[in-house]
Order: sequence, then structure tokens, then C-alpha cells
Amino acid sequence: FDLLYYLFIYSLLRQFALFFCFVCFDVVDGAKLCCFFFFFKQKTAYEIMPSLVGSEMCIRDSNYPVDVASFFINRYEVSQDEWYVIMGENPSNQHRRNYPVDQVNWFNAQRFTKKLSQLSGLPFRLPFEAEWEYAARGGLKTKNFIYAGSNNAEQVAWFREKYYNTYVSKETGTKKPNELGLYDMSGNVYEWCMDWYDRKVPFTGNIAPVICEKDTHKVLRGGSYYTFEKYCKVTSRYGVNPQRWDIDYGLRLVVSLPN
Repeated sequence: FDLLYYLFIYSLLRQFALFFCFVCFDVVDGAKLCCFFFFFKQKTAYEIMPSLVGSEMCIRDSNYPVDVASFFINRYEVSQDEWYVIMGENPSNQHRRNYPVDQVNWFNAQRFTKKLSQLSGLPFRLPFEAEWEYAARGGLKTKNFIYAGSNNAEQVAWFREKYYNTYVSKETGTKKPNELGLYDMSGNVYEWCMDWYDRKVPFTGNIAPVICEKDTHKVLRGGSYYTFEKYCKVTSRYGVNPQRWDIDYGLRLVVSLPN
């Protein structure tokens, strides 16, 4: 009933070309907390802020220095309900409310963020790979866990256990969050990033490469319910053709802060 109600209200808003997005700010544990009331469902996102914007931060085991500016990142992966309300269809393997949307390729994710940005007036996008890993590691609150929030994958991630798999993702936010309160950064579904994949040099931030010189794959991060736990580590990287979709490919939203 409530989904039909949401869709009815949404259809009315579309007729008047209106979409309401209320943003409330508060301070929680020294970090700015941003509550987005969009998709007719409360979501929460943290402002990930380095000690100095533009400062060097070593966020990989190899001490690879990367600059990360301030940004907001969604606490949850985009759900099937949210995708359906914005796009009018659900591409997922099995349709279940509050489960992450899947079977999404990179271009579909771009269309979703573009449409959501037009409706809300906010600059939604996919995270860059450096932003994704910075958030997955816990930002300035990091405890250098192997997985996003723990050294024990079972506490924070849905992944493939041995050779048993149901081929179905899990409801978002049901495992333990990481240090920033972000859920499913390890496991559940892979998450697309903005960057083109470079096998040798991570975190390029390159969104317009010279095709003849660069790998023509986009970055996926986080591992999934379909992969073994070692692929759910915060350092694991994966390059995929942006036109490809699979039963465990999803996304998470980011909003840039104005300069």
C-alpha cells in the first residue's frame, strides 16, 4: 500500500515538475551529519572531510598518496524502491523492497544520477575511487580494518560462503556499519565508481581518458554476496566494461560540496 501511495504522490509531483528534497544538518561526534529526505524515505550521509582539503592522505597499504576533497556519501546502497521511483522500472535479479538495486551497468547508473540531480536540484553522482576507499576505510576515524568496519568479514559483509550461494542480495543496512556509520561498503553488491580503471595506478580520477592509452574499463569496488570474502576487502579493485551488468552490480550516491 505505501509503495503505491509513494508512486501516486510522485506522479503528482512530476505533473507539476516538483521534487522535494529537505536537507537537515546537525553535528554528530564532531562530523557534520546530513539527512536527506528523498525517495520518500529518510537517508543519512556523512560529510567526509580531510583535516585539510587537498592535503595528502595515504589510504592504501602501499602508502599511495591521494588527495580527497570534502563530499557527502550515502549511508546505504541505492535500493530497488529508490531506483523504481526515479526510473520507473526495476532491473534487479529478484524484486525485493529495501534490497540494493542490481543488474545495473555504469551507463545506467549515470542516467540514474543525472535524472535524480535534475529532479532534486542536487549534484548527485557516483563516487570517485579515492572517495570510495576513503569512506570505506572510515575516513579520519579509520581503525585500518581489512574490511569496511571489521577484520571479521561476517560482521560487516554479505559474501559467498564456501560454495553455497542463494544468488540473491540481502536487505541493506542489516550488517554492522563501518567507523563512519556506512553500511555494506564491503559485500552485498559491487558499487560502480566514476573513474576509468587503471591497472597500475589507482585513484587516477580520470573520467575522460585517451582510449588508445587507457584501459576502457570502469572501477567496481566492495565485493558482493556472489564473491568470496577476500574480494570484499577495502583494498580490492575490479575493472569492468561499463556496458556490462551482472546480478551483483549496484551503486551508492555521492554529493560534492561546493568549492
